[in-house]
Amino acid sequence: KTRYWERYCALHTEAKHDMYWGIPLARFKIYIGTICTHPELCTEQTLRKAKDITYHEKYDPCTRENDIAVIELNENVRREEGTPVCMPEPYEPLDPTLTAIGFGTDPASPRPPTLFNYLQAVDLSLKEVSYARKMIRTKTPRRSVCTGDSGGPLVRINSRGKHVLVGITSSMKPHCDVPLERVYERDSYFADVRAYIGWICEKTGVCPEGTRTSASVPERRTSAGIIK
Repeated sequence: KTRYWERYCALHTEAKHDMYWGIPLARFKIYIGTICTHPELCTEQTLRKAKDITYHEKYDPCTRENDIAVIELNENVRREEGTPVCMPEPYEPLDPTLTAIGFGTDPASPRPPTLFNYLQAVDLSLKEVSYARKMIRTKTPRRSVCTGDSGGPLVRINSRGKHVLVGITSSMKPHCDVPLERVYERDSYFADVRAYIGWICEKTGVCPEGTRTSASVPERRTSAGIIK
């Protein structure tokens, strides 16, 4: 049975870049359950601070491989403060359509792009899964993640109606600087959380039942995508 994350949250390793450039840990703030772009201005907010950040030791900024990190919060999140997302099983199936969530820029907005005012969700079509790079790629006409969505979740809804975290937004290609009218389809890339279950278990103790502390998942073919 998968444990809920009460003390940890996941993100891509933009946090590593921040740490590299010397931004103090105390400046990281995590707002729980908010749907507005500037949660510090909301009338109701639940704030946590970062106690520690662990990023993947083999992150490659050129290929974006191992683009994942975890933040340990300074205190647990209570059930009434936020709804937890479920961890995936090692062989969690991927549906033909997955949902990305974030506060990123609107690719249809005039230049320069503007952020959405509220949390957004977009359904994306699964294209392929790369076992070698531990990445999920989607490709959908006129839809993609965009600048500012990095670190956000890619989820599926399982047979019990629960949201399951299967990916973490990493990048898009072509970049969102290219106007939407010039791009019919844009690739969106996500770190495949299923491939990092062992690493997350080792670093945090948040483990599906029977998980071994290994960062890899054996190669297999899914019904919705091709693993390379």
